[in-house]
Amino acid sequence: LTGTIRRDGFSGFAKNKKSAYFPSAGLAWVLSEENFWNDANMLNYVKLRASYGSNGNTVSRYSSLALVSRSNQYIFDGQSVLGQYISSLANNDLSWEKTNSYNFGVDFGLFDNKVMTNIDYYTSKTTDLIWALALPQLTGFSSITSNVGEIDNEGIEVSLHANNIVNTPAFKWSFDLFFDSNRNKIKKLVGLD
Repeated sequence: LTGTIRRDGFSGFAKNKKSAYFPSAGLAWVLSEENFWNDANMLNYVKLRASYGSNGNTVSRYSSLALVSRSNQYIFDGQSVLGQYISSLANNDLSWEKTNSYNFGVDFGLFDNKVMTNIDYYTSKTTDLIWALALPQLTGFSSITSNVGEIDNEGIEVSLHANNIVNTPAFKWSFDLFFDSNRNKIKKLVGLD
């Protein structure tokens, strides 16, 4: 059993949303090491796994603030001066993009671990997706960095490793097979679902 919690802070987010907590936990149980397991079984290794974790995604520094940039020189009152203009809009609600993930797996070993199999199922949900939201040009800005959506992701991964199927001084044969399937679905995006 493992567990962690971390707290991250980043200057790119709004004043009251700069920090966030990201916990994780994992549990594994090797059934084949328990007293009730029959050693004569051809299935000589079995491990069950489950885990949960949360992580965050950041933006560029100071993305939640209205920024001022310099413009080209121009003539003002007979003098050459540098101008300034607001180059990005403030977003006082900009916060961490978060992904919460779950993983469930099982590992098998057969025939004294000559054949090893791993099966994993995972699912994750990303919320507060960070996106450069397009704005009408008449606002004077092309976009504003915002939290706009949710994405679901799930999949399965299966691997099979067979070791020393044939093992002679002149010839050795092992093989690996892999299968995976992954699906993403946009659940919400910019309120135009």
